[in-house]
Amino acid sequence: FKIVRERAGKSECVAVIEDIQRFSLQPAAMMSVYAESYGVLKGSLMTLGYRLVKVRSQSWQKALGLVPVKYPKMKDGVPVIGANGKPKMEKKDSEWKRTLRTRAEELYPQHAMTMQTADALLILHWAQRNNL
Repeated sequence: FKIVRERAGKSECVAVIEDIQRFSLQPAAMMSVYAESYGVLKGSLMTLGYRLVKVRSQSWQKALGLVPVKYPKMKDGVPVIGANGKPKMEKKDSEWKRTLRTRAEELYPQHAMTMQTADALLILHWAQRNNL
């Protein structure tokens, strides 16, 4: 970590992490494991002297011009209608992840991109645009 600080030319290092979100469709047990890992990561970074910046996924995605496309929710080939009389909408996670990966590949063609690394590089790009 000393090398990172020296290369950054700063006495302060910043870690940008995506803020934890509650997913209504995930079981409580899964969320508790997620929250615990998030807490360990935050504590570790703070112990190492990093300043933490939390960003919501919607914030960094919107700032980079990435807006999820929503599709009508279907059941047995028929759109599900909500209480307001309009079709319920949902985003398709696999298509969204491919969109994020494609954008990250455009910005960082020198890196081998996976679905997992795309988010991290896009958050890095957001942080750099915000002078963090």
